[in-house]
Amino acid sequence: MKMNKYFKRLALGVALAASAGLSLALFSSGNSVHAAATYYDQSFDSLKSWSKVTVPTAGDRMSSDYSFIPNFIDGSTTMKIIGSGTHWGASKAPMSNTSIKLDSSLKKGDAGALYSDVGTYLGQKVDLKITLTDWILNQHTDDSTYNLVSFANDQIGINTTGSAVATKWTFLKHGTNTPMNISGYFSFNDIDNGGVGTSNIAGQNQSENLAFPSATMAKFDNLYATSDNNLVYHDYGSFTDIASNDIQDNDADKSQERDNAMITVTFKNQSSLDMVWWPVFAAPSLPLSSFKEIWPSAANYSKVSFTDNLNATDQAISLNPNYTYSNPGAWFGFTSIKPVRSATVVPAKTVSDEDEKNVQANTLSSATETNEWKITQVIPGESTGTYYTVAYLADNIAPVWNVNSVKVTNEAGTDVTSWFNNLGAGNNYKLSVAAAKLKSSDFYNHTYTFDFKATLKPGVDLSSYLNAKGGYTFTNQGTFTTDTDTKPTNTVTTNLNSQEVNLLKTDASGKALSGIKFALADTAANAKGGKYLKKDTDGNAVYPSDNNYSSSLADYTVTTGADGKATWSGLSAAKDASQTYYYVELKTDSSHQLLTGVGAAKSGPTGAAPTTTVTNKTKIQLPSTGSTQKKEAIIMIAVLMSVLVLAGISLRKVRILGGGGTN
Repeated sequence: MKMNKYFKRLALGVALAASAGLSLALFSSGNSVHAAATYYDQSFDSLKSWSKVTVPTAGDRMSSDYSFIPNFIDGSTTMKIIGSGTHWGASKAPMSNTSIKLDSSLKKGDAGALYSDVGTYLGQKVDLKITLTDWILNQHTDDSTYNLVSFANDQIGINTTGSAVATKWTFLKHGTNTPMNISGYFSFNDIDNGGVGTSNIAGQNQSENLAFPSATMAKFDNLYATSDNNLVYHDYGSFTDIASNDIQDNDADKSQERDNAMITVTFKNQSSLDMVWWPVFAAPSLPLSSFKEIWPSAANYSKVSFTDNLNATDQAISLNPNYTYSNPGAWFGFTSIKPVRSATVVPAKTVSDEDEKNVQANTLSSATETNEWKITQVIPGESTGTYYTVAYLADNIAPVWNVNSVKVTNEAGTDVTSWFNNLGAGNNYKLSVAAAKLKSSDFYNHTYTFDFKATLKPGVDLSSYLNAKGGYTFTNQGTFTTDTDTKPTNTVTTNLNSQEVNLLKTDASGKALSGIKFALADTAANAKGGKYLKKDTDGNAVYPSDNNYSSSLADYTVTTGADGKATWSGLSAAKDASQTYYYVELKTDSSHQLLTGVGAAKSGPTGAAPTTTVTNKTKIQLPSTGSTQKKEAIIMIAVLMSVLVLAGISLRKVRILGGGGTN
């Protein structure tokens, strides 16, 4: 419906700015500000009647593509003033903020505030920079509290005192000045009348306006408003003005702030948004000709030229030298609450181990290494009418794993595991949000991380996870379900590569020996008992603990090659907790002694296993037949034997003589 009572004066603020020689670049979108006559007769329409605005029904859903909204995260987010100008120190009442004075020392497009670490988008931390790109000053220049822009220290938003401020909100990669494309939403709220100021003119009130230049409007995919929304709008072509309509923000009744005075916008793949916050001071009880009360000339009407005739009362008010408006603060912020429920946001999954963190695929160094899965789930802000009745994470972890811990934290790292009940059994987890939490605003507008830590069960049969390379591959995927639908995570992969044992056979001089045959066992006892690893018909290593281990299978033996090396490949990492195997030499060459006993060798990942050197002693060799050396040896042996024989005869004689009696 048309708002003919007093909303015509909202557009006049721009007209008055133009007549005073002031220009808001965002309003003009690159063109000069239109003349006053262009706006004078414009009327405002109900926001919810606008064809671009959707008034959602109970069954409507906002796409999960628009999941991101900046947040002030306790313990993580910080705010600092940037750029030139006069900065006022932080205040604590009525809100904690730090102010910038809009004066000649301030460079447009330079000053503003940087909110660091306002959330995570697609795994990347995000910063939000709010830059003051333009402004029009309030003429109430005799009060130092006017024409301030205050940035909140404990939430994201600004407070202005009488000035119209054009701002650019830019998403940055955390810790850099690099713009970052974001898909998300804002619910701009608290667009109302009243404010915190008081006037000495009866009927004086404050109206707040949020204006978007056409370039920003083109970035919005959707606009939402509730059925009881009381905002109004006018589309001027170069910009759209959204204004309050006698809405009084009552702290005791936050429903008005949430519904009546709020507009929700969505955007996709945008790095920045331009917008203007425009508080207007007017007297709605007076006739339209009283537009002299409109900002920015609230304190010095005699300097404003009017285009219509003023009646005597209006003239008296306009020339009233005692007109005051104390602390005309206007808060500009947003909420995560929205009038439409979001579709379930797609959860994101990563996997980690000791040296690989938050990746899509990892490789364990051994079967005893801890594997860690993390699922990140964004829960958008919801209002009481769109709260979930059910929300749960489901994750079926393979039964070969021992799950050692399960933990849930929010984006601030706070442990909220107690908010969830596990309705699953064994390794089939169903972490369901407690009913009381689903009905509480505490649960919404948070990002939750579900953390599972597990190790492989000792001695477990992994044959069903065997891959083509002789190692093992484990995949994992979870889902998250709300009233709306169920969304799966991405699939992550954990690999446990096959192991190998390498021996290098040499003689005492270090020369490589070929043709030496070895067997391998998984324990020293099995090695001593001749219970070696075997190979099945497919060439796979078979352990004594395997069900298919049989004496009918061939021993897994290896013979050294010309390089002296022997390698057992395709060994199970899952059965190699100690990474130690035991070898037995079955056959040596004719020149070296056969090793007796059992030797130990360390295993390692295929292609990266250590090498154990094994040395054989050389046998005593006789010279070949017919050689001079052989003849000399035979003579020496003969002489030695003769000596031994004579020595034996002499010893016998001595014994006989010593044992006889006397004649």
